[in-house]
Amino acid sequence: MTKVYNAIIGESSAVDWYHVLCHNIARPRAKVILWLAIQNRLPTKQRLYKLGMLQQQICELYDGEDESLDHLLFLCPQAVGIWTAMLHWMDIKDTNNLNFNWIKRKTKGKGIRMGILKVVIAEVVYSIWMYINHNIFGNMGLYSNTYSIVRNIQDVIVYRGWMKPTYREHLVNLLM
Repeated sequence: MTKVYNAIIGESSAVDWYHVLCHNIARPRAKVILWLAIQNRLPTKQRLYKLGMLQQQICELYDGEDESLDHLLFLCPQAVGIWTAMLHWMDIKDTNNLNFNWIKRKTKGKGIRMGILKVVIAEVVYSIWMYINHNIFGNMGLYSNTYSIVRNIQDVIVYRGWMKPTYREHLVNLLM
């Protein structure tokens, strides 16, 4: 049956983001936003401008930059602060050139630490996207500063991971 499926679909059907989303215990909404982001389908100003829906594509949060997906998720100072705090929390030092290729490369593997890293990535991307939207539409609440965003991400990770007994010991070490 596998041979028939591969003959019909072909070998080119494999996706390079499979490892990021597969067996990820992040919230479903975070995984959907990550999936859309990986495919560059989030409605950024740059994307909406190209579709003819906006007149300009300048980022409202940081003037002078086009609001591209890479800018919003990896280059803007708010996003860099969140990524730095969360990767430091996980004791990951190799953060040069943080982008989707870095994420795809880092999430290939197995184990508890890799599973937690996948959750961190999904929740960080989701939280940055929510921060941007709340900031643009004036409904800050939980997404008012980097510290509250990082604490919320950590709380979600601990809550979601605590349901898996194999993750508990590693989560306790992260909290110490």
